[in-house]
Amino acid sequence: MPIYEFECHKCHAVTEVERKISERTQPCPCGECGSLETEQIISPCDFNLVGDWASVGYGGNVKKGKKK
Repeated sequence: MPIYEFECHKCHAVTEVERKISERTQPCPCGECGSLETEQIISPCDFNLVGDWASVGYGGNVKKGKKK
């Protein structure tokens, strides 16, 4: 299940919630003060590609060989 983050408009606390994609638009109570005045926020991703991804063409920039 995806993890969504919500920021409270009253106390500015950030709450992480696991929920189904179909539930993503439902209000989320603040984990600190319980307020329903929260807004979903987008956080930076901690995803890094390691290994030979660039050399095997993951980015689509590898030249293709000629067909014989």
